[in-house]
Amino acid sequence: MLKNKNVFLFDMDGLLLDTEALHVKLWHKIFDKYHLNEHEDLITKVIGTSGDQARMIAKEMTGDPDFLNRHEEEKALMLKDYLKNHDLKQKKGAEKLLSYLYEHDYDIILVSSTFEEGVERALAKGHLSHWIDKKVCGDHVKYSKPNPDIYLRALSLYNHQAEECVVLEDSKNGIKAANAAGIDVIGVPDLIDLSEMKEEHLIAVVPSLEDVLEMVK
Repeated sequence: MLKNKNVFLFDMDGLLLDTEALHVKLWHKIFDKYHLNEHEDLITKVIGTSGDQARMIAKEMTGDPDFLNRHEEEKALMLKDYLKNHDLKQKKGAEKLLSYLYEHDYDIILVSSTFEEGVERALAKGHLSHWIDKKVCGDHVKYSKPNPDIYLRALSLYNHQAEECVVLEDSKNGIKAANAAGIDVIGVPDLIDLSEMKEEHLIAVVPSLEDVLEMVK
């Protein structure tokens, strides 16, 4: 299934690093603080996206165009404070897979909706910076996932064809973005069930990155 793939495009949050649960926890704290619990479904709806896309989803769900703007900065400060005293946990199989791909000369590209500053901080705190030097981040494109722009940007920037690539994603928004870019994608669920997704380029859904490693070998 992966024999003709020599380029691996990785999402970060919830795929390489166990950060989605942390982001959800921080959002819950803010929602509790401001008595916004009727909008809790919003938290899972914006997983895998960011920026204008997340604000649009928030507006559609709450009717308030400034809903996220009022709380994003506070949540970002909470995350920054947390990371002063904590490392980030790697997802199961993350380092083993990255190490294998690195040692066997596969091209590794990080494609994350998180802005570059946050990506660099998270990779350092998750001890994964060594394996990853090629990146396309949320602030490098106009439209975030589920739009395909970030994956199309990765193909263009690093001079690859879709046929030689495979994407690894944990979110529905990420899978939709890869599919729209015409790139085969493997789903590795974190907080969101992916079993009902039927996208054309979704070639497998597996429990962990250890399973992906077995597919590569």
